[in-house]
Amino acid sequence: MVYHGTLGDIPMHSSIAIGIVLVVAGEVELRGAADEAVRLSPDGPNAAILPAGVPHAKPVLPSEATTPARLVMAIVDPDSPAGRVLAARLGADHERPADWIRAAKPCQDVVRAPEPDDPAGVRVVDAVIAALASEPTAPAPPLHPGLRRAAELIPARLSSGVELRDLAAEVGLSASRLGHLFAVQLGLPYRAYVRWARLQKVVEVLRDGGTLTSAAHAAGFTDSAHMNRICRSVFGVNPSTLIQYLVWV
Repeated sequence: MVYHGTLGDIPMHSSIAIGIVLVVAGEVELRGAADEAVRLSPDGPNAAILPAGVPHAKPVLPSEATTPARLVMAIVDPDSPAGRVLAARLGADHERPADWIRAAKPCQDVVRAPEPDDPAGVRVVDAVIAALASEPTAPAPPLHPGLRRAAELIPARLSSGVELRDLAAEVGLSASRLGHLFAVQLGLPYRAYVRWARLQKVVEVLRDGGTLTSAAHAAGFTDSAHMNRICRSVFGVNPSTLIQYLVWV
């Protein structure tokens, strides 16, 4: 999902997937768990990769800011090709804001404001990911085949339930082993990964013209109120508002 706009409007609350932050106007601040802060601006550094599963990894306006910053943000599936590129750039040490900026350094020269015919900044994000992929990194270990199969099965099982033990049995792993693989190789606990898959399904159904009720059912939520609560906990807005902000790629 890709968004271009002012920081105050960004509907991202907590990180359940890998994020890209590209600042094209103004300043934003990234703070770590130890309250360490770094700033991004068009003059540089202008980009950061936000790791999955780190709730504090999100941009905020500096306290003295008088005007909103403008930026392009992407939220990337951790098991997608782009997500694997970003995870390889982050490496094992990615708890500090300085690590997030270091990981994005190869793309700083291609960060720019989106053109009028690319309002969400999809082409900008594509160029950034291409620049990051072109820089050598330690190769990310291949996904365990059982994990890959489990990730492929989840979207079709959302409406009927995706218990870890059932999925693990289907791919020939123990529940503890499969849960460990999600956390280690994709950077997300199993339940968080399923939550992310549910929200992807919600966006997909709503984009296709479905109702909130049909989206909630397709994604396996108890009802639309449950869906709204989860969406707000992750993005800070309800699903109807979410699809106004974001372009799904």
